[in-house]
Amino acid sequence: MIRCDSPNRSSRKGRAIDMIVVHSTAGLMPGCLTWMCSHEAEASCHYLISKEGKIYHLVPDDMKAWHAGRSTWQDKDNCNLYSLGIELENLNDGKDPYPQKQMFALANLIHDLVLLYGIRKTRVVGHYQIAPGRKTDPVKFDWDKLWELAREDILWPLQKLSQSKDLPRELKPQSFGARLLPLLLRLSRLLLGFFRLSGQQ
Repeated sequence: MIRCDSPNRSSRKGRAIDMIVVHSTAGLMPGCLTWMCSHEAEASCHYLISKEGKIYHLVPDDMKAWHAGRSTWQDKDNCNLYSLGIELENLNDGKDPYPQKQMFALANLIHDLVLLYGIRKTRVVGHYQIAPGRKTDPVKFDWDKLWELAREDILWPLQKLSQSKDLPRELKPQSFGARLLPLLLRLSRLLLGFFRLSGQQ
């Protein structure tokens, strides 16, 4: 991962991260990266992934990047406050492809972020979904391919279990087991962070 700091950031005002928004840059490298790292852009994202699969980190996760604009998802406005923005290098014209290397990089990044923050699948969306009529990106993006590459059966096992109609009796809503599932998700995030820190030493 390559660090390229963007000045276009601000406070999340205490809001927790619980969403990922996927964008297209509508431009190509290196221009789109240079633009989002400039004051003039007044726009940014947390991550930008090139067609070669290189991941650039522009804004720290705990800060608000300016990527969503006027937006709403599941009756909550101002998605910038609680989301992570990921830009994909793409012309967004419906003809420019999303190469395999880029898709693999996105899948791996989303895999890590979902585990780290306990994000639900229904809250991994495209820009067009949170700003309908105003935005179209990412045009012709293959969501099914993303879930396949991201190993969907590994990404959301506890969340799937908690939503299942066939839960074992001991995990029915309001039971101790059902209340334990969010704690297990938090524990997995803590363990992931611990192993990452250990690997850096």
